[in-house]
Amino acid sequence: MQGRANQVEHMAAIAKVHDIAPHAEALRVHVRRIIESPAFRGSRRSQEFLQYITDRALDGHFDDLKERTLGVELFGRAPSYDWSALTKNRN
Repeated sequence: MQGRANQVEHMAAIAKVHDIAPHAEALRVHVRRIIESPAFRGSRRSQEFLQYITDRALDGHFDDLKERTLGVELFGRAPSYDWSALTKNRN
C-alpha cells in the first residue's frame, strides 16, 4: 500500500534514530527554536504536531506516528473516528 513503510524502511528508520541519539538533545533545542519562531507562534496545533512527531521519533516510538494515533493522541479524536468521512465533508 502506498504511503506505508515496509519492514525494511521501518528498520532503517530505527537505525537512523540510533545514529542520531547522541545529537537528540541538540535536535530538540532546534525544534524548540522553530516552534517559538514567528512562523509557528500563531499556530498552536502546528507547534504541538512538530513537537509530538519529533519527540516520538527521537524516542524511537514509531508506532505513535500513525494517522489514527495522531488523531486520537494529538488532536483529541475519538478512537472510533472515521478519517475518510472527515475528509469527504471538506470537499
